[in-house]
Amino acid sequence: MVLKLAVNGTFGTTRSDTGASHTIAVETLYLILEREGVNFQKTRLLQTPKSPRWIYTTSIVTRLEGHVIRIPLIILPYAKGNRILLEMDFLEKDGIALNFKHHNWLFSDSPHRKNDFVKEVISQEI
Repeated sequence: MVLKLAVNGTFGTTRSDTGASHTIAVETLYLILEREGVNFQKTRLLQTPKSPRWIYTTSIVTRLEGHVIRIPLIILPYAKGNRILLEMDFLEKDGIALNFKHHNWLFSDSPHRKNDFVKEVISQEI
């Protein structure tokens, strides 16, 4: 499923994975946030001294069809080409309901307003 949204003022499209519990930044978004000077908290993922893996965390502001949602974000700086951003934490935070049968989604506070999934990815995938 692809949605059109803005993250920290940058517009683009993103994919969602309802099977994942946390929001992961795609490589493009990580590079944009890094260029903007966003502060990341560095956390050691593995306790192996020979090959430590680090993740970064931060908080981002998303704008989706007029709704502003602040969500925590996990960045895997070593993951290249990952394509999923929105996970269950994002969908639950603002009450987003997905209707795969009809290829649309809605906010639970305005069920009469349905939004179609994006059919084409905008050139800047975030």
